[in-house]
Amino acid sequence: DRNAIIDTIIALGDSAFSLREFLQAYLCPGGTWYSMMNFGSYAPGAYCAYSNAGITLVAHLVEAVVNCPDGYFVQHCEDSIFTPLGMNRTCWLMSQVDTNQMAMPYYTSGSPAPVGFISWIIYPAASLKTTALELAKFLIAFQQNGQYGTVHILDSATVEMMTTVQYPTASPEFGLGWWKITR
Repeated sequence: DRNAIIDTIIALGDSAFSLREFLQAYLCPGGTWYSMMNFGSYAPGAYCAYSNAGITLVAHLVEAVVNCPDGYFVQHCEDSIFTPLGMNRTCWLMSQVDTNQMAMPYYTSGSPAPVGFISWIIYPAASLKTTALELAKFLIAFQQNGQYGTVHILDSATVEMMTTVQYPTASPEFGLGWWKITR
């Protein structure tokens, strides 16, 4: 069942699976987590929906396009985003963080209970560990066309492409990795 798949994907600590291994098991027939429920039944471009697996696939493509080993996405983010922006306490993996400096998440259905620190195999979509001030640096850079102070992390054309709605008739709120919400 789908909940069992999600529970399997959650790891207390870092996953033993690389992005490539997870995606093969999730997207390829015969894979451990493969299911037709992992896919929509509509034609490409007819409908858009946010996808954690899709964001994870993009992160894996970063590794594959430059023909780098598994885990390169983590290093690429450190080298190209976190370090240049001075995001020294930002990371993807539990092994990179001091849990004594993290707020404990709580499950609040019924009596509040500590959840513990979790990480997901889909970490590029769900497991960034950062501070409010460091995340603000990234968001400011993004809002300023890829620049924070004198540091450029993205080309302005890339920011524009990411924020452009890709399929306006199918789903007017989705860019590339960004969800546009107007109120």
